[in-house]
Amino acid sequence: MILNPHNLPEKNHSTTALILHANGRDILMRMDDRVPLWGLAGGGNLEANKDPTLEQSYIDTVHQEVLEEANTRVEIIEFVGETWGWMRRGGYNHERIYLARLAPGAPAPTLGDEGAAIGWFPYDALPKNTTPRVRKRIEACFDPNRKEPFSIVYDDTVLGRHRFADEIYHWAKEDITGIDTWLASERVKQKMAKGECFGLFNRYPPQKVPALS
Repeated sequence: MILNPHNLPEKNHSTTALILHANGRDILMRMDDRVPLWGLAGGGNLEANKDPTLEQSYIDTVHQEVLEEANTRVEIIEFVGETWGWMRRGGYNHERIYLARLAPGAPAPTLGDEGAAIGWFPYDALPKNTTPRVRKRIEACFDPNRKEPFSIVYDDTVLGRHRFADEIYHWAKEDITGIDTWLASERVKQKMAKGECFGLFNRYPPQKVPALS
């Protein structure tokens, strides 16, 4: 049974797959379609009928999310750690992270039903516009001194997507890996038109966003 070692008020439970390439260095990343940030491909919230105290609930969700977000299948290598982050609506999101690899015979990953782009990046050379909380998970996973699953409670210095979105809006365009792909994405254009992008990216129509430099 999965317990809460920090005794925090959990309001949400989620899981993420950290998918490792066969070369042992690259990991699969997906660019959000609400803000040009890179995160891990294959993660999401547990459905209401999933028991958050059972390991299988998280593993089932990983397989489902990888299929939806990357059109492929994985096999779990190991549970590597868990995090707790304060949510803007109150309470903590508890997330369990699993190291995974493509299952034998699985198709190459392609962009699924969410996101603006997908691709492999070296875990020690991530895009600058990788969400800080995601970066911290990856660093903890590949820490050469890690001997057991990590346990992280994010503080205010480790930005989530909403706060980091407003920060990167002021960056030079060349510092935002994949920005041209993001701007050209039909999903992004549709979300901007509906005001569904994060922070400052919501305030301008698509044709004005390139003035990021």
